[in-house]
Amino acid sequence: MKLPQLKWLFFGCLILIGRVMGQVDSSGKDLLDPGSEPVMHTLGPVIVVYGLPPVPRTVKGGISWESDALTLNNAKSGTLTDVLLAAPSLSLKRYAPGGLASPALRGTAAGHTQVFWEGLPINSAMLGQQDFSLGSGSLFDQVGIRYGGNSLLLGSGGIGGGILLTASPQSDSTKPVVVKYSQQASSFGSLSSALNLHFTVKHFSSSTKVYFNTSQNDFPFPNTALAGDPVQRLQNANFTRVGALQELNWQAKRWRLHAKIWAFQSTRELPPTMLTLSANESQTDHVIRNMAGADYLTRRGHSLRAKAGYLREDMRYRNLLAGIDAPSLFQRFVAEGSMERLIHQYESIRIAEAGFRYVHDEATSSGLTSAAKQDLMSASCLAEARIPGFRGTGFSLLLRQEMYDFKLSPLLGFLAFHHGRQIQFTSSVTRNYRQPTLNDRYWNPGGNPDLKPEKSLGAEMGIKWQSRYTPWRFRKAYAGLYWTDVQDWIQWLPATGNIWSPANVQHVVARGAEFQLLMVGRLWRLTDSLNYGLQFNYTFNDSRDGDGNQLIYTPRHTANFRLNLRLCRWSLQYFQDWNSARFTTADNSQKIKGFSTGDFSMGVRFGNRYRKHIKKITHDGSIDPNIYYDFHLQLGLRNLWNAQYQTVAWRPMPGRSFFLRLDVDLWKKRTVKIEPKNEDWY
Repeated sequence: MKLPQLKWLFFGCLILIGRVMGQVDSSGKDLLDPGSEPVMHTLGPVIVVYGLPPVPRTVKGGISWESDALTLNNAKSGTLTDVLLAAPSLSLKRYAPGGLASPALRGTAAGHTQVFWEGLPINSAMLGQQDFSLGSGSLFDQVGIRYGGNSLLLGSGGIGGGILLTASPQSDSTKPVVVKYSQQASSFGSLSSALNLHFTVKHFSSSTKVYFNTSQNDFPFPNTALAGDPVQRLQNANFTRVGALQELNWQAKRWRLHAKIWAFQSTRELPPTMLTLSANESQTDHVIRNMAGADYLTRRGHSLRAKAGYLREDMRYRNLLAGIDAPSLFQRFVAEGSMERLIHQYESIRIAEAGFRYVHDEATSSGLTSAAKQDLMSASCLAEARIPGFRGTGFSLLLRQEMYDFKLSPLLGFLAFHHGRQIQFTSSVTRNYRQPTLNDRYWNPGGNPDLKPEKSLGAEMGIKWQSRYTPWRFRKAYAGLYWTDVQDWIQWLPATGNIWSPANVQHVVARGAEFQLLMVGRLWRLTDSLNYGLQFNYTFNDSRDGDGNQLIYTPRHTANFRLNLRLCRWSLQYFQDWNSARFTTADNSQKIKGFSTGDFSMGVRFGNRYRKHIKKITHDGSIDPNIYYDFHLQLGLRNLWNAQYQTVAWRPMPGRSFFLRLDVDLWKKRTVKIEPKNEDWY
């Protein structure tokens, strides 16, 4: 597609959004998604909007996963890696606690998993991936995964999928002040603290989240590389992380202005492998990410959004033994805008969303001959259609056109079909691609500026069942198949001497099956009965290169199981995961054995919210009767069965360890004055 065609495609979508109008259902529900919540009401021809609708960031018929409150609470004193442990169809490559942690979706590589913060891409243009050990699990209210082509709505490159990090822009209006504090102590000299301050004044709200993590990380492990497997302690492995996320929101009926600053610093020592001695390696990271945006909802149901962001990452690697001091700097500027239309009652076809994005990257490093730069411009358009007479049946078509360094890329697309409501069948096909990283193109020595982008074709189909929601009963299940064909897979190979260089040498086919089950309920119909939650995920990954070998560090079988029980103030949790063997060489001649770990914890809550009657406190007392408190004390064991395992060859993981955590929640409740009814109206 030539540039004029791209221009008319984008502006044509905007015109259709503005001119094709219909009527809004009086319930405010999306007729293509009957489970959606109302976002507006109608009074004749006048539409009265109560707040802006949330950004959907998903395509109907696509497969996605959203973290629940329990998962986020468990990771409050950990990292983003802890949030993803229970995610389906995801494998983690971890270099021990505090070390590099990179996720991979559906049998692809870490570079094929794109990460977005509030919709902005944050994957490093140098490495092409994101280190999840640097992000705190206490910063975000929602962590979601968009699998396969469903991630194209966020951006290209997510051949396996995309991960979306978001924070809630609105708070409970009945709680003008909220203070949350969490303190955790665990084995191996580990301490974690997290503080969240939130207040709301009329249309303005502010949220401040701060965290601090430190650990000696000197856990014992059997060194299987030495005769007799002697027990040693991990050396040169301590780390310290500190960071903050500041959010400001102003919202009226139709406008929302927001600004966010996410900054953190990490200092960590890099431990040796089982085969080497410590070289006193260390790495420091200084990261700051800023974004600001404005959202507006028109009277005719159009949602207009615009945002801009600036990202800066400073990293310094040191190796005292080799005398290496290698700093690097990565900067990114992002600007994007979109227009979205809400569903209309009598429409069969609609242009749901159109948007554009501009990204400018710059990188400097001792490994680059000069400053490396790249520019990316993209336009996208999402159309949705429903088949009249068939409830819950429709199609979604997403098109994305990109221009990389002022050269048009292939037209990307995602076509999805969905049928049914309580039992829904979905299928889709997608075309995606991923550009080489700056290190792939400009690293000296070995960079290859003539690399071609990785191109992929994918398909998936599945069936999901979801029961009707009631306060004490909810069940859902999903089973599906996926297939991804990637051409021109980039791989670094030895060139001359000790120099390695990237090349488009591989053809990879990733296929598999996934199954998910969730059950939530109550065992007895009593006031203080036993509540339970059960979750199970299983994924089969068969990812092979052109020679028929399984990709390295891609397990064929992964599964996890979580059980949660709650009785009055008491709670109990158990989590178990299974991982099959992982090959460590391209010819599958060497591998690390599979492993299974289990985590157990129990906790108790206490506070004035559990008292049946709160006595009114007189003014001469020091306690405000409108201030409530909630304490949660939790004790747990990680790796309960003391499994000795590795996710990366010759990189040991910790055995059994304990943690003790105290969560304190304080909030002030706003008093609502209720006017007495006039009984003499007749």
